[in-house]
Amino acid sequence: MLGAWVSGSGVQAELLDRLVAVVGSRPILDSDVRLASGLRLVDLPPGSQESETVAALVDRALMLDEVDRFGPGEPEEAAVEGRFNAIRTQLGTEIVTSVLEQTGVPEAALQGWLRDQIRLERYLEQRFNAMAQPTSDEVQTYYADHPEEFTSGGTRRPLADVEDAIQQKLAAARRTTLVADWLQALRRRARIRLLSASEVQPGPR
Repeated sequence: MLGAWVSGSGVQAELLDRLVAVVGSRPILDSDVRLASGLRLVDLPPGSQESETVAALVDRALMLDEVDRFGPGEPEEAAVEGRFNAIRTQLGTEIVTSVLEQTGVPEAALQGWLRDQIRLERYLEQRFNAMAQPTSDEVQTYYADHPEEFTSGGTRRPLADVEDAIQQKLAAARRTTLVADWLQALRRRARIRLLSASEVQPGPR
């Protein structure tokens, strides 16, 4: 991606984007990092370092390679537009427009990012949700081992009242572990190159 700015003399000067990592044949550009950070497109706590954003984008690239091979097809345009509208609602249209201008990323490219994100989320659901579900014995064991979570005012809530919440909690934790293990396997067999500041190169035009 490229950013173009007009100098005071009226001469247009191109600002080359920068390559910060390569995952297989998939480049990660400085504009990708700034877009993800500026629009909170990756799940990181506020104030995260740039290196953490790059690491998250490397993981995303690894997963998208799998999605391209085995994942679901294109999502409905309404789903993409809904995701785009949610970002504008959360951050404000002015901020979204400003980040796109500063990074040189066109709106269509952001929509492409969101389209891939929906495909990725659906793939993860299809692959891991069923495997992550706990058994009834596991739910009962958790309930028995963590009485403090279900006791208020000296009264413990019955299992029937909290069973769904326990199931969701255990499933979320197990899915996190399954995805992390899967990512670790993807990293071991992938070609990943992270460029240091001295190695940063112009990105593809």
